[in-house]
Amino acid sequence: MLSRRSAVVRREKLRARERLEAFFSWAVKDPESIQLMTLLILDGDQGVSALPYAEYAREANVRDVGKGLLADDIDVDALQAGLLAATYGWAVYRRSFAAALGRAPEDLDADVLEMIARMWEPRGGPKGEPGDD
Repeated sequence: MLSRRSAVVRREKLRARERLEAFFSWAVKDPESIQLMTLLILDGDQGVSALPYAEYAREANVRDVGKGLLADDIDVDALQAGLLAATYGWAVYRRSFAAALGRAPEDLDADVLEMIARMWEPRGGPKGEPGDD
């Protein structure tokens, strides 16, 4: 089994949308890790980072801004914080939100992912060509 760090490093080599999809998928499959991290942070644990692996995400986001895969005026640090807030929030409250809406969580996952993606992709969608490195 891969370590969490190696999975993050591999994911950060993906293009913006694919990174989001991989991260979102992990969060939905492993909400317990996010719940534990959240409880530790709320309890004041100084050893837990709310932005784990931020340096990898920043590098990948800067790269994708340069390729036109992300809006050129985006604050990459705000992007990372907002992306994590939205994804962590969905993972933690997913079942409760779905129940309140009278729907199955699985039925909402793709639409929530799309909503998160639309918040940070350039208007008109990514401009980079497939295979751009």
